[in-house]
Amino acid sequence: MERDVDLGTGYAFKRLLLGRPLATSRLEHERLGRPTALAVFSSDNMTSVAYATEEILRVLIPAVGILAFSYVLPISAVIVLIEAILIFSYRQTIKAYPTAGGAYIVTKDNLGLLPAQLAGVALLVDYVLTVSVSTAAGVQAISSVVPLGVPLRVVFSLAFVWMIAYGNLLGVRESGKIFAAPTYLFIVSLGLTCVMGIYEVLSGHLHAFPIQQQVAHGGLSPFAGAVTVFILLRAFASGGAAVTGVEAISNGVPAFRKPEWRNAQITLVWMGLILGSSFLAVSFLASRLQVIPIADESKSVLATIAEAVYGTGAVGRLLFLVLQIGTTLILILAANTSFADFPRLASFHAGDAFMPRQLTKRGHRLVFSNGIVALAAAASLVIVAFSASVTKMIPLYALGVFTSFTLSQSGMAKRHLRLREKGWKFGLFVNGLGAIATLVVAIVIAIVKFAGGAWIVMVFVPILVALLVRVNKTYEAEDEQLVIGPEDRANGGATRTDHTALVLVDELDADTLHAAQYALTIRPTRATALHLGGRDPELEAAWKDAGLRIPLVAIPGDERPGRAIARYLRGLGVTGEQVTVILPAPADEPFLARLRRMHAWSGLAESLRDLPNVGVVIVRAHGATADAAQHHRLQLSPRRRHVALILVEDLDRATLKASRYARGIQALEVRAIHAASDPDRARMLIDQWIAFGYLAGIPLDVEECNDRNIERSLRRYVSRFEDGTTEVTLILPRRHFPKRRHLLLHDRTSRRIAGAFAEEPHVDVVVVPYHLGAGREHRMRKLAPAAATR
Repeated sequence: MERDVDLGTGYAFKRLLLGRPLATSRLEHERLGRPTALAVFSSDNMTSVAYATEEILRVLIPAVGILAFSYVLPISAVIVLIEAILIFSYRQTIKAYPTAGGAYIVTKDNLGLLPAQLAGVALLVDYVLTVSVSTAAGVQAISSVVPLGVPLRVVFSLAFVWMIAYGNLLGVRESGKIFAAPTYLFIVSLGLTCVMGIYEVLSGHLHAFPIQQQVAHGGLSPFAGAVTVFILLRAFASGGAAVTGVEAISNGVPAFRKPEWRNAQITLVWMGLILGSSFLAVSFLASRLQVIPIADESKSVLATIAEAVYGTGAVGRLLFLVLQIGTTLILILAANTSFADFPRLASFHAGDAFMPRQLTKRGHRLVFSNGIVALAAAASLVIVAFSASVTKMIPLYALGVFTSFTLSQSGMAKRHLRLREKGWKFGLFVNGLGAIATLVVAIVIAIVKFAGGAWIVMVFVPILVALLVRVNKTYEAEDEQLVIGPEDRANGGATRTDHTALVLVDELDADTLHAAQYALTIRPTRATALHLGGRDPELEAAWKDAGLRIPLVAIPGDERPGRAIARYLRGLGVTGEQVTVILPAPADEPFLARLRRMHAWSGLAESLRDLPNVGVVIVRAHGATADAAQHHRLQLSPRRRHVALILVEDLDRATLKASRYARGIQALEVRAIHAASDPDRARMLIDQWIAFGYLAGIPLDVEECNDRNIERSLRRYVSRFEDGTTEVTLILPRRHFPKRRHLLLHDRTSRRIAGAFAEEPHVDVVVVPYHLGAGREHRMRKLAPAAATR
């Protein structure tokens, strides 16, 4: 009978923090309608209004003085034109790639994997900077009402980053509900501010602020210099941040309700209209009112405009506060665009084996939890490094996204030329224009912002691309060693080899008897009890009096246990056979004692590593064994029923090695089990098993794992075989890597599973290692059972 299982305090805390896990089947229902999608994916783009105009003025005013107000609106208009070109371009992209039309997918499909890595990395860097800049700008909006020092801005920025991360860990639909209200509050309050401000300016009720008075109150000091093309290009590059976020919707097409591509196109147009109109309106008001930015960034240009529009009355002050609250919330929550897209884009890289594959796994609430946490950590580092200063971070901003724009639009242009579908000439014109325009902008930003910090991105992105290529080569080398080859097909059904079991004995107690019983249960060709440390007459006498079926052998213990055992095995000449070393252990061992035993086991396994087919099993005693006392003599018998279960993730050489071990222990029943946390992967495994399952000769069971908690699913599955008389051996194929850094590319699932079964009576978790990168292991393809816990 199946039973529920307790997975400990860690899982209980996760459930308390995030709620009940969502079933994988719910993924289809975690989709967004157009209004919610606009809030989730467009906040980054629309919030650029809060600081883009100000960044243009921060470049122009110190260089050309009051002439800056004559150029801010034309520069803003050019930026809006670039945005319009991109909107039309990405409409083409969304239609062509309805499942996900981000720069990575488009570039990979049309230009190849390496250009796709450049596009993807550039975009990932931009997403990190989006989080950093947005939260810092939000804190600046707070400082416009309640002045904050730099340390407090940093603290508040970090707190907001992790609050947004937590909101996204709750799930897609839940995060959409959280972020919708602030987005629309900002849109409405900003729209009201712009409409009232333009009306009052045109009607003559609002006039320009005195320049000297603004400078006296902390404004930038104007400098009456000559207007040069370089100065205008620098201002354009600073304001180019307004265009970031356009690609977010194309990256997030799968999150829309059906028809996904059509809803994404409509939302994209809404976003462009709102951004373009509000950005031009703010730039118009800033130029007519001649607003000078505050030097220490303690108050924003938008806040200064709002104060002038609403006045000092009670109603006006309330409307000003509403705008600031809306601006603060959406600026902070604008980071949600990155939290929605960064994990998905990282999963694309990981799915192509260019980033750690842990990034492809959905977490407790059907989101890519590892990607969310990684983004929050990276953004936190940037905020601390740049003291939460928007002006310091802006030079790093936008270069990455325009690089990805260029590659994406170039890829679309090549696609039109390659496929020549209906309307391809118009599509070629639109995407070609987008590619040229964004390339020009990227070059401008790289040149004029190079000394200001853009060089960091220009150096960092190629380094990251090189690291991703290195990761890909590592995965390819591993896959090459794991893939089933002709020699495996020929030897897949080979009969069992001789099997020697060694039970390590310190004293004759219940733990030792239980370990000896397990040795008999796995039915080895030869079973021996091994005592380290030389002859012990008392132990030998007790062993003889007990009349056990396993002979006791004593060997000197003047060296490390692992080396002594290895020397003994070489002396027997059985190093080419399957050898299992069994360590007795109590079930109720204290925590510190268990740590010491695990450390000793680890050292033992390391010493035996040079022997290809030797492993270590920790067998824990859980109550009485099947012994019968007859005149002080023990009749030690194997358990009545022995079931071997092989945990399968993929059908590869590691799995075949585990299947050979399963046959070697002579279990009454041998089955393979796959915990189906990913339905697509489960279907692929079933197809592989049907095609190549004869190699293992073992039936495959697929256990549903809708909450993606593999330990829970396996414990429920194993409980079907637990009846008080059955010994269950759960066999885990584990890949061992030549260098420790390779562990970063893999999760610790097998270790968590071993821990989940540590307290289960008569359930032994045996890890069968497959040593990657070891030439001897790669050639021999022989069985090597290894570390196991019970």
